Amino acid sequence: MIFGRDVLNKSVFWSLSGFSTLDIEKMYFLILTFIPCLILIIFLSFKLDVYSIGEDQAKTLGINTSLLKTLSLISIALLTGISVYISGIIGFIGLMVPNILREIFGLKHLKLIFLSIILGGLILSFSDFLGRFIFYPVEIPVATITSFLGAPFFLYILWREKVF
Repeated sequence: MIFGRDVLNKSVFWSLSGFSTLDIEKMYFLILTFIPCLILIIFLSFKLDVYSIGEDQAKTLGINTSLLKTLSLISIALLTGISVYISGIIGFIGLMVPNILREIFGLKHLKLIFLSIILGGLILSFSDFLGRFIFYPVEIPVATITSFLGAPFFLYILWREKVF
C-alpha cells in the first residue's frame, strides 16, 4: 500500500495465483533447480532414514549430521522458494501429502520422495481442475481449494494428537 495501488494489486494477485501465470521461462528455472535438488536428496535419502531414528544414533553410525541438515535445508529452501515463485502461495499440499504418505508407507525417504511428487502433483492438479470448473466461468484460486482440503486434515491431526 505504501508504494502504490499497482504494487498492492500485484501482491494480492500473486498471493492468489496458481498456474495461470506459468510460462516457459519459469519452467526452465524450475527444472534447473528441481533436478539437482532431487538428485541431492536421493543421495541423502539413506542418511535421512538413519537420521530419523535419532541424531545421536546417526552420529554413532558415522553420519555427519550437521552437513546432512545443512544440505537438506538448502534443498528444501530452494525447492520451496522456486515453487512459491512459480505458483504463488499454495498452502497445505507440501504439509498434507508427506504426512499422509508417512502414515501409509513408513519412513523410507526414497519411497516418500517419489510418492510425494506423484501424489502432490495429483492433488494439486485436481485442486486446480476444481478451481477452474466448479463455478465456471469464474476461476477459484487453487490456494483456496487446497485450503479447503488442508484445513480439515490438520484439524484431524490436532484432534488425533489430542492437542485440543
